[in-house]
Amino acid sequence: MILEHPLSDGKSPPFSAKAEEYLIACCLLDGNLTLSRAITKGIRSDAFHVPENRTIWDHLIKAHGRDGRISIEVVAEDLKQAKLLEDIGGFAHLMNVSGLVPTTASAEYFINKVQELYQLRQAITIATSAVERCHLYQGGGVSALVGEIVHNLSQVANGDNAGEKPLSDIIDEVERWTQAQERGERPEGALTLGWMDQRFLPVERHEIVVIGARPSDGKSSLALQVVGENIAAGKRVAHFSLETSPEACVRQIAAQRARLNLRNYRHELEPHRKAFHKALGHLREGKWLRVFDRVQVTQIEAQCRLLRSSWKPDVVVIDYLQQVVAPGKSVYERITEIANRIVELRKHMDCPMVVCAQLNRGSVLENRAPRKEDFRDSGAIEQAAHRVLLLYRPNEDFSGISQMDTEESPRRYYDYQIIQAKLRDGPKGSLKAKFDSHSTTFSPYTGM
Repeated sequence: MILEHPLSDGKSPPFSAKAEEYLIACCLLDGNLTLSRAITKGIRSDAFHVPENRTIWDHLIKAHGRDGRISIEVVAEDLKQAKLLEDIGGFAHLMNVSGLVPTTASAEYFINKVQELYQLRQAITIATSAVERCHLYQGGGVSALVGEIVHNLSQVANGDNAGEKPLSDIIDEVERWTQAQERGERPEGALTLGWMDQRFLPVERHEIVVIGARPSDGKSSLALQVVGENIAAGKRVAHFSLETSPEACVRQIAAQRARLNLRNYRHELEPHRKAFHKALGHLREGKWLRVFDRVQVTQIEAQCRLLRSSWKPDVVVIDYLQQVVAPGKSVYERITEIANRIVELRKHMDCPMVVCAQLNRGSVLENRAPRKEDFRDSGAIEQAAHRVLLLYRPNEDFSGISQMDTEESPRRYYDYQIIQAKLRDGPKGSLKAKFDSHSTTFSPYTGM
Protein backbone atom coordinates (compact mmCIF):
# COMPACT_ATOMS: atom_id res chain seq x y z
CA MET A 1 0.00 0.00 0.00
CA ILE A 2 1.39 3.44 -0.97
CA LEU A 3 0.85 6.19 1.57
CA GLU A 4 0.48 9.82 0.60
CA HIS A 5 3.11 10.78 3.13
CA PRO A 6 5.10 8.89 5.80
CA LEU A 7 3.83 8.34 9.34
CA SER A 8 7.13 9.11 11.03
CA ASP A 9 5.85 12.55 12.09
CA GLY A 10 3.03 10.93 14.09
CA LYS A 11 0.31 12.09 11.68
CA SER A 12 -2.25 9.96 9.94
CA PRO A 13 -2.33 9.87 6.13
CA PRO A 14 -5.10 12.16 4.80
CA PHE A 15 -7.21 9.21 3.69
CA SER A 16 -7.37 7.85 7.24
CA ALA A 17 -9.70 10.61 8.48
CA LYS A 18 -11.85 10.34 5.35
CA ALA A 19 -12.14 6.55 5.60
CA GLU A 20 -13.36 6.92 9.18
CA GLU A 21 -15.92 9.58 8.20
CA TYR A 22 -17.17 7.51 5.25
CA LEU A 23 -17.65 4.51 7.52
CA ILE A 24 -19.61 6.63 10.01
CA ALA A 25 -21.70 8.03 7.12
CA CYS A 26 -22.63 4.49 6.03
CA CYS A 27 -23.69 3.67 9.59
CA LEU A 28 -25.87 6.81 9.78
CA LEU A 29 -27.36 5.98 6.40
CA ASP A 30 -28.57 2.44 6.99
CA GLY A 31 -28.90 2.20 10.76
CA ASN A 32 -27.79 -1.18 12.04
CA LEU A 33 -26.57 -3.07 8.98
CA THR A 34 -23.15 -1.47 8.44
CA LEU A 35 -22.54 -1.09 12.17
CA SER A 36 -23.29 -4.77 12.78
CA ARG A 37 -20.90 -5.74 9.98
CA ALA A 38 -18.21 -3.49 11.42
CA ILE A 39 -18.63 -4.94 14.90
CA THR A 40 -18.43 -8.46 13.47
CA LYS A 41 -15.18 -7.47 11.73
CA GLY A 42 -13.80 -6.32 15.08
CA ILE A 43 -13.91 -2.53 14.56
CA ARG A 44 -13.76 -0.76 17.93
CA SER A 45 -13.27 2.85 18.91
CA ASP A 46 -9.50 2.21 19.24
CA ALA A 47 -9.38 1.81 15.45
CA PHE A 48 -10.30 5.49 14.92
CA HIS A 49 -7.31 7.79 14.70
CA VAL A 50 -9.26 11.09 14.80
CA PRO A 51 -10.62 11.79 18.33
CA GLU A 52 -13.87 13.32 17.03
CA ASN A 53 -14.58 10.25 14.92
CA ARG A 54 -13.78 8.02 17.88
CA THR A 55 -16.32 9.92 20.00
CA ILE A 56 -19.04 9.60 17.35
CA TRP A 57 -18.33 5.89 16.97
CA ASP A 58 -18.66 5.33 20.72
CA HIS A 59 -22.13 6.90 20.64
CA LEU A 60 -23.15 4.91 17.56
CA ILE A 61 -22.28 1.77 19.51
CA LYS A 62 -24.21 3.11 22.50
CA ALA A 63 -27.35 3.68 20.42
CA HIS A 64 -26.99 0.28 18.77
CA GLY A 65 -26.70 -1.50 22.10
CA ARG A 66 -29.59 0.39 23.70
CA ASP A 67 -32.46 -0.17 21.29
CA GLY A 68 -30.97 -0.49 17.80
CA ARG A 69 -32.31 2.89 16.68
CA ILE A 70 -29.52 4.74 14.86
CA SER A 71 -30.06 8.15 13.26
CA ILE A 72 -28.40 11.55 13.16
CA GLU A 73 -30.94 12.87 15.66
CA VAL A 74 -30.42 10.01 18.13
CA VAL A 75 -26.62 10.26 18.01
CA ALA A 76 -26.71 14.05 18.26
CA GLU A 77 -28.98 13.88 21.32
CA ASP A 78 -26.67 11.37 23.01
CA LEU A 79 -23.66 13.59 22.31
CA LYS A 80 -25.53 16.63 23.58
CA GLN A 81 -26.45 14.93 26.85
CA ALA A 82 -22.82 13.88 27.28
CA LYS A 83 -21.78 17.50 26.57
CA LEU A 84 -19.69 16.35 23.62
CA LEU A 85 -21.71 17.64 20.66
CA GLU A 86 -19.72 20.85 20.29
CA ASP A 87 -16.44 18.95 20.71
CA ILE A 88 -17.10 17.01 17.51
CA GLY A 89 -18.10 20.12 15.53
CA GLY A 90 -21.78 20.32 16.40
CA PHE A 91 -24.87 19.06 14.59
CA ALA A 92 -23.66 20.69 11.35
CA HIS A 93 -20.61 18.39 11.33
CA LEU A 94 -22.82 15.32 11.74
CA MET A 95 -24.95 16.49 8.82
CA ASN A 96 -21.87 17.03 6.65
CA VAL A 97 -20.52 13.57 7.48
CA SER A 98 -23.87 11.88 6.81
CA GLY A 99 -23.94 13.38 3.31
CA LEU A 100 -20.56 11.98 2.25
CA VAL A 101 -21.98 8.77 0.75
CA PRO A 102 -25.16 8.33 -1.31
CA THR A 103 -25.37 4.55 -0.64
CA THR A 104 -23.71 1.92 1.53
CA ALA A 105 -22.33 0.01 -1.46
CA SER A 106 -18.74 0.80 -0.36
CA ALA A 107 -19.31 0.09 3.35
CA GLU A 108 -17.25 -3.11 3.32
CA TYR A 109 -14.35 -1.27 1.68
CA PHE A 110 -14.36 1.45 4.35
CA ILE A 111 -14.58 -1.13 7.16
CA ASN A 112 -11.52 -2.90 5.78
CA LYS A 113 -9.65 0.37 5.20
CA VAL A 114 -10.22 1.65 8.76
CA GLN A 115 -9.02 -1.66 10.13
CA GLU A 116 -6.01 -1.75 7.81
CA LEU A 117 -4.88 1.75 8.73
CA TYR A 118 -5.25 1.01 12.41
CA GLN A 119 -3.10 -2.09 12.03
CA LEU A 120 -0.52 -0.01 10.20
CA ARG A 121 -0.34 2.49 13.06
CA GLN A 122 -0.11 -0.43 15.44
CA ALA A 123 2.76 -1.92 13.46
CA ILE A 124 4.65 1.36 13.68
CA THR A 125 4.18 1.37 17.44
CA ILE A 126 5.62 -2.15 17.64
CA ALA A 127 8.56 -1.19 15.42
CA THR A 128 9.30 1.93 17.45
CA SER A 129 9.20 -0.01 20.70
CA ALA A 130 11.47 -2.69 19.21
CA VAL A 131 14.05 -0.13 18.11
CA GLU A 132 14.07 1.37 21.59
CA ARG A 133 14.72 -2.08 23.05
CA CYS A 134 17.59 -2.96 20.72
CA HIS A 135 20.19 -1.61 23.13
CA LEU A 136 19.28 -4.45 25.51
CA TYR A 137 20.71 -6.96 23.06
CA GLN A 138 24.08 -5.42 22.36
CA GLY A 139 26.69 -8.13 22.21
CA GLY A 140 24.43 -10.84 20.82
CA GLY A 141 20.93 -11.80 19.79
CA VAL A 142 20.27 -8.86 17.44
CA SER A 143 19.74 -11.05 14.37
CA ALA A 144 17.12 -13.16 16.13
CA LEU A 145 15.37 -10.04 17.42
CA VAL A 146 15.27 -8.47 13.96
CA GLY A 147 13.85 -11.67 12.47
CA GLU A 148 11.07 -11.77 15.07
CA ILE A 149 10.26 -8.07 14.52
CA VAL A 150 9.97 -8.50 10.75
CA HIS A 151 7.76 -11.57 11.16
CA ASN A 152 5.42 -9.92 13.65
CA LEU A 153 5.23 -6.61 11.82
CA SER A 154 4.13 -8.41 8.67
CA GLN A 155 1.41 -10.17 10.66
CA VAL A 156 0.13 -6.95 12.21
CA ALA A 157 0.35 -4.77 9.09
CA ASN A 158 -1.39 -7.33 6.89
CA GLY A 159 -3.87 -8.53 9.49
CA ASP A 160 -2.46 -12.00 8.97
CA ASN A 161 -3.69 -14.50 11.54
CA ALA A 162 -2.63 -17.51 9.55
CA GLY A 163 -0.71 -18.80 12.55
CA GLU A 164 -3.94 -19.08 14.54
CA LYS A 165 -6.09 -22.15 14.04
CA PRO A 166 -9.80 -21.19 14.07
CA LEU A 167 -11.60 -22.36 17.18
CA SER A 168 -14.24 -24.12 15.07
CA ASP A 169 -11.47 -26.24 13.51
CA ILE A 170 -10.09 -27.08 16.94
CA ILE A 171 -13.53 -28.13 18.20
CA ASP A 172 -14.09 -30.20 15.05
CA GLU A 173 -10.88 -32.08 15.82
CA VAL A 174 -11.95 -32.60 19.44
CA GLU A 175 -15.33 -33.93 18.31
CA ARG A 176 -13.62 -36.29 15.88
CA TRP A 177 -11.47 -37.43 18.79
CA THR A 178 -14.58 -38.19 20.89
CA GLN A 179 -16.09 -40.20 18.03
CA ALA A 180 -12.88 -42.23 17.74
CA GLN A 181 -12.96 -42.79 21.51
CA GLU A 182 -16.57 -44.01 21.35
CA ARG A 183 -15.56 -46.50 18.66
CA GLY A 184 -12.61 -47.64 20.75
CA GLU A 185 -10.07 -46.32 18.26
CA ARG A 186 -6.68 -45.02 19.30
CA PRO A 187 -6.45 -41.31 18.37
CA GLU A 188 -3.70 -40.28 16.00
CA GLY A 189 -1.14 -37.88 17.27
CA ALA A 190 -3.42 -36.27 18.46
CA LEU A 191 -9.97 -16.82 37.81
CA THR A 192 -10.62 -17.13 39.69
CA LEU A 193 -12.92 -19.72 41.20
CA GLY A 194 -15.71 -18.61 43.51
CA TRP A 195 -14.51 -20.61 46.51
CA MET A 196 -11.03 -19.15 46.08
CA ASP A 197 -12.41 -15.62 45.81
CA GLN A 198 -14.05 -15.97 49.22
CA ARG A 199 -10.71 -16.74 50.83
CA PHE A 200 -8.24 -14.76 48.72
CA LEU A 201 -10.28 -11.81 47.34
CA PRO A 202 -11.29 -11.67 43.65
CA VAL A 203 -8.72 -10.90 40.97
CA GLU A 204 -8.95 -7.35 39.65
CA ARG A 205 -8.17 -5.89 36.23
CA HIS A 206 -4.72 -4.56 37.12
CA GLU A 207 -3.31 -7.87 38.38
CA ILE A 208 -0.70 -10.28 37.11
CA VAL A 209 -1.47 -13.57 38.84
CA VAL A 210 1.38 -16.08 38.87
CA ILE A 211 0.48 -19.73 39.55
CA GLY A 212 3.57 -21.61 40.69
CA ALA A 213 4.07 -25.35 41.11
CA ARG A 214 6.54 -28.13 40.57
CA PRO A 215 6.22 -30.03 37.23
CA SER A 216 3.06 -32.18 37.04
CA ASP A 217 1.63 -30.68 40.21
CA GLY A 218 -1.47 -29.17 38.61
CA LYS A 219 -0.66 -25.62 37.53
CA SER A 220 -1.88 -26.17 33.94
CA SER A 221 -5.07 -27.85 35.17
CA LEU A 222 -5.81 -24.97 37.52
CA ALA A 223 -5.10 -22.46 34.74
CA LEU A 224 -7.52 -24.23 32.38
CA GLN A 225 -10.13 -24.41 35.13
CA VAL A 226 -9.76 -20.64 35.51
CA VAL A 227 -10.21 -20.31 31.72
CA GLY A 228 -13.39 -22.39 31.85
CA GLU A 229 -14.86 -20.48 34.78
CA ASN A 230 -14.26 -17.14 33.06
CA ILE A 231 -15.85 -18.38 29.84
CA ALA A 232 -18.86 -19.63 31.81
CA ALA A 233 -19.14 -16.14 33.26
CA GLY A 234 -19.32 -14.66 29.75
CA LYS A 235 -15.75 -13.35 29.61
CA ARG A 236 -13.39 -13.52 26.64
CA VAL A 237 -10.19 -15.44 27.32
CA ALA A 238 -6.98 -15.55 25.28
CA HIS A 239 -5.01 -18.66 26.22
CA PHE A 240 -1.36 -19.12 25.18
CA SER A 241 -0.56 -22.80 25.61
CA LEU A 242 3.16 -23.21 25.06
CA GLU A 243 3.49 -26.87 26.04
CA THR A 244 0.10 -28.38 25.13
CA SER A 245 -1.71 -28.34 21.78
CA PRO A 246 -4.80 -26.12 21.32
CA GLU A 247 -6.90 -29.26 20.76
CA ALA A 248 -5.80 -30.76 24.08
CA CYS A 249 -6.60 -27.49 25.87
CA VAL A 250 -10.12 -27.26 24.46
CA ARG A 251 -10.69 -30.93 25.21
CA GLN A 252 -9.61 -30.52 28.82
CA ILE A 253 -11.68 -27.35 29.37
CA ALA A 254 -14.82 -29.12 28.11
CA ALA A 255 -14.03 -32.21 30.21
CA GLN A 256 -13.55 -30.10 33.32
CA ARG A 257 -16.91 -28.43 32.77
CA ALA A 258 -18.55 -31.85 32.33
CA ARG A 259 -16.56 -33.54 35.16
CA LEU A 260 -15.60 -36.19 32.62
CA ASN A 261 -12.58 -38.50 32.64
CA LEU A 262 -10.90 -38.06 29.25
CA ARG A 263 -8.76 -41.16 29.70
CA ASN A 264 -11.89 -43.28 30.00
CA TYR A 265 -14.16 -41.41 27.61
CA ARG A 266 -15.65 -44.50 25.97
CA HIS A 267 -16.91 -45.87 29.30
CA GLU A 268 -18.02 -42.60 30.87
CA LEU A 269 -21.68 -42.24 31.78
CA GLU A 270 -23.92 -40.77 29.10
CA PRO A 271 -24.82 -37.64 31.15
CA HIS A 272 -21.13 -36.75 31.39
CA ARG A 273 -20.64 -37.25 27.65
CA LYS A 274 -23.68 -35.10 26.86
CA ALA A 275 -22.35 -32.40 29.18
CA PHE A 276 -19.00 -32.63 27.40
CA HIS A 277 -20.56 -31.98 23.98
CA LYS A 278 -22.71 -29.22 25.47
CA ALA A 279 -19.53 -27.53 26.75
CA LEU A 280 -17.95 -27.82 23.28
CA GLY A 281 -21.08 -26.28 21.76
CA HIS A 282 -20.91 -23.39 24.22
CA LEU A 283 -17.30 -22.73 23.25
CA ARG A 284 -18.15 -22.81 19.54
CA GLU A 285 -21.27 -20.65 19.68
CA GLY A 286 -20.13 -18.12 22.25
CA LYS A 287 -16.72 -17.40 20.69
CA TRP A 288 -15.38 -16.68 24.15
CA LEU A 289 -12.04 -18.44 23.68
CA ARG A 290 -8.96 -17.92 21.51
CA VAL A 291 -6.15 -20.47 21.81
CA PHE A 292 -2.58 -19.90 20.59
CA ASP A 293 0.66 -21.84 20.74
CA ARG A 294 3.06 -18.94 20.06
CA VAL A 295 6.32 -19.29 22.00
CA GLN A 296 8.37 -16.22 20.99
CA VAL A 297 7.79 -13.33 23.39
CA THR A 298 7.48 -10.93 20.44
CA GLN A 299 4.86 -13.20 18.85
CA ILE A 300 2.84 -13.18 22.07
CA GLU A 301 3.10 -9.39 22.26
CA ALA A 302 2.06 -8.92 18.64
CA GLN A 303 -0.91 -11.28 18.95
CA CYS A 304 -2.07 -9.57 22.14
CA ARG A 305 -1.93 -6.17 20.42
CA LEU A 306 -4.09 -7.52 17.60
CA LEU A 307 -6.58 -8.91 20.11
CA ARG A 308 -6.61 -5.64 22.03
CA SER A 309 -7.56 -3.74 18.86
CA SER A 310 -10.44 -6.02 17.89
CA TRP A 311 -11.57 -8.87 20.10
CA LYS A 312 -10.53 -7.30 23.46
CA PRO A 313 -10.00 -10.23 25.85
CA ASP A 314 -11.09 -10.00 29.49
CA VAL A 315 -8.34 -12.36 30.66
CA VAL A 316 -5.01 -13.47 29.15
CA VAL A 317 -3.47 -16.78 30.30
CA ILE A 318 0.12 -17.88 29.55
CA ASP A 319 1.11 -21.46 30.36
CA TYR A 320 3.94 -21.40 31.17
CA LEU A 321 6.57 -18.70 31.55
CA GLN A 322 9.74 -20.80 31.32
CA GLN A 323 8.59 -22.03 27.88
CA VAL A 324 8.53 -18.50 26.41
CA VAL A 325 11.44 -17.84 24.05
CA ALA A 326 13.28 -14.51 24.25
CA PRO A 327 16.80 -13.24 23.54
CA GLY A 328 19.25 -13.25 26.41
CA LYS A 329 22.78 -14.33 27.28
CA SER A 330 21.65 -16.52 30.17
CA VAL A 331 18.48 -18.14 31.48
CA TYR A 332 18.34 -15.53 34.25
CA GLU A 333 18.48 -12.64 31.75
CA ARG A 334 15.91 -14.28 29.49
CA ILE A 335 13.36 -14.91 32.25
CA THR A 336 13.91 -11.46 33.72
CA GLU A 337 13.31 -9.88 30.32
CA ILE A 338 10.13 -11.90 29.79
CA ALA A 339 8.77 -11.01 33.24
CA ASN A 340 9.40 -7.31 32.66
CA ARG A 341 7.74 -7.38 29.24
CA ILE A 342 4.69 -9.16 30.65
CA VAL A 343 4.26 -6.22 33.04
CA GLU A 344 4.23 -3.81 30.08
CA LEU A 345 1.93 -6.09 28.11
CA ARG A 346 -0.61 -6.23 30.95
CA LYS A 347 -0.76 -2.43 30.99
CA HIS A 348 -1.47 -2.41 27.26
CA MET A 349 -4.10 -5.15 27.46
CA ASP A 350 -5.93 -3.55 30.41
CA CYS A 351 -7.06 -6.92 31.75
CA PRO A 352 -5.73 -9.43 34.29
CA MET A 353 -3.05 -11.86 33.16
CA VAL A 354 -2.65 -15.34 34.63
CA VAL A 355 0.87 -16.71 34.16
CA CYS A 356 2.00 -20.19 35.14
CA ALA A 357 5.60 -20.74 36.22
CA GLN A 358 7.66 -23.65 37.49
CA LEU A 359 9.19 -23.82 40.97
CA ASN A 360 12.65 -25.16 41.74
CA ARG A 361 13.33 -28.26 43.83
CA GLY A 362 14.08 -26.38 47.04
CA SER A 363 10.78 -27.18 48.75
CA VAL A 364 11.04 -30.89 47.82
CA LEU A 365 14.61 -31.26 49.04
CA GLU A 366 13.75 -29.50 52.31
CA ASN A 367 10.39 -31.31 52.69
CA ARG A 368 8.40 -28.09 53.15
CA ALA A 369 5.67 -26.04 51.52
CA PRO A 370 6.87 -23.83 48.64
CA ARG A 371 7.62 -20.14 49.08
CA LYS A 372 7.49 -17.25 46.63
CA GLU A 373 11.30 -17.29 46.50
CA ASP A 374 11.22 -20.79 44.94
CA PHE A 375 10.52 -19.78 41.31
CA ARG A 376 13.00 -21.24 38.87
CA ASP A 377 15.63 -19.13 37.12
CA SER A 378 14.76 -15.59 38.22
CA GLY A 379 13.38 -13.59 41.14
CA ALA A 380 11.83 -11.24 38.58
CA ILE A 381 8.84 -13.60 38.31
CA GLU A 382 7.82 -12.98 41.90
CA GLN A 383 8.61 -9.26 41.58
CA ALA A 384 6.41 -8.86 38.49
CA ALA A 385 3.44 -10.60 40.11
CA HIS A 386 0.68 -8.70 41.85
CA ARG A 387 -0.52 -12.01 43.29
CA VAL A 388 1.31 -15.33 43.72
CA LEU A 389 -0.58 -18.62 44.15
CA LEU A 390 1.49 -21.71 44.95
CA LEU A 391 0.21 -25.29 44.64
CA TYR A 392 1.45 -27.72 47.27
CA ARG A 393 0.66 -31.44 47.40
CA PRO A 394 2.08 -32.74 50.68
CA ASN A 395 3.40 -36.30 50.99
CA GLU A 396 0.45 -37.18 53.23
CA ASP A 397 -3.17 -36.13 52.86
CA PHE A 398 -4.98 -34.21 55.59
CA SER A 399 -5.95 -37.44 57.35
CA GLY A 400 -2.34 -38.64 57.50
CA ILE A 401 -2.45 -41.20 54.66
CA SER A 402 0.35 -41.28 52.08
CA GLN A 403 -0.45 -39.61 48.76
CA MET A 404 2.17 -41.58 46.86
CA ASP A 405 0.67 -43.49 43.92
CA THR A 406 1.06 -47.24 43.64
CA GLU A 407 0.31 -49.54 40.71
CA GLU A 408 -2.08 -51.57 42.84
CA SER A 409 -4.14 -48.62 44.11
CA PRO A 410 -3.66 -45.39 42.20
CA ARG A 411 -5.36 -42.45 43.86
CA ARG A 412 -8.13 -40.45 42.28
CA TYR A 413 -8.24 -37.61 44.80
CA TYR A 414 -5.31 -35.66 46.23
CA ASP A 415 -5.26 -33.16 49.05
CA TYR A 416 -3.63 -29.82 48.22
CA GLN A 417 -2.81 -26.57 49.86
CA ILE A 418 -3.26 -23.50 47.67
CA ILE A 419 -1.04 -20.84 49.18
CA GLN A 420 -1.47 -17.15 48.44
CA ALA A 421 2.15 -16.19 49.06
CA LYS A 422 1.81 -12.63 47.81
CA LEU A 423 -0.93 -10.06 47.29
CA ARG A 424 0.23 -6.48 47.01
CA ASP A 425 -2.94 -4.94 48.41
CA GLY A 426 -4.35 -7.79 50.46
CA PRO A 427 -3.65 -10.62 52.90
CA LYS A 428 -1.61 -13.75 52.45
CA GLY A 429 -3.06 -17.09 53.43
CA SER A 430 -3.83 -20.60 52.31
CA LEU A 431 -6.78 -22.89 51.81
CA LYS A 432 -7.27 -26.62 51.61
CA ALA A 433 -8.37 -28.06 48.28
CA LYS A 434 -9.01 -31.43 46.71
CA PHE A 435 -7.81 -32.37 43.22
CA ASP A 436 -9.79 -34.88 41.16
CA SER A 437 -7.31 -36.53 38.79
CA HIS A 438 -10.13 -37.91 36.59
CA SER A 439 -11.66 -34.54 35.71
CA THR A 440 -8.43 -32.57 36.47
CA THR A 441 -10.38 -30.11 38.61
CA PHE A 442 -9.74 -28.48 41.97
CA SER A 443 -12.54 -28.08 44.52
CA PRO A 444 -12.72 -26.90 48.13
CA TYR A 445 -11.70 -29.48 50.74
CA THR A 446 -14.69 -30.65 52.75
CA GLY A 447 -12.97 -33.02 55.14
CA MET A 448 -13.92 -36.16 53.21
